[in-house]
Amino acid sequence: MSLGSIPLSLKTIRNYAFDILWAYSLTVAMLCVEVPFFRSSQCFALFMVTLEVIMEMLQLMPDIYGTFDAIDIVVESITSILVIKILYVKERAYEKE
Repeated sequence: MSLGSIPLSLKTIRNYAFDILWAYSLTVAMLCVEVPFFRSSQCFALFMVTLEVIMEMLQLMPDIYGTFDAIDIVVESITSILVIKILYVKERAYEKE
């Protein structure tokens, strides 16, 4: 399937690659902050998803430049949850050694 001359899968990657990178960098940056609340991966995932929803909802305000997209919330949430799971599993494996 294609859209014009660009394959649909490539167009999807191009549209959401920046959201994935943004969510990844925000998640890793927040992990650098030493907060006891973040020691639980579930609490940290909930915090990150909430933060991403708030950031996306702010784009609905008329004074803030941005384009609201519900799929952005889904993409960013999945990215953050995957990063958290990978890092927490890796940390637990490191602690066992």
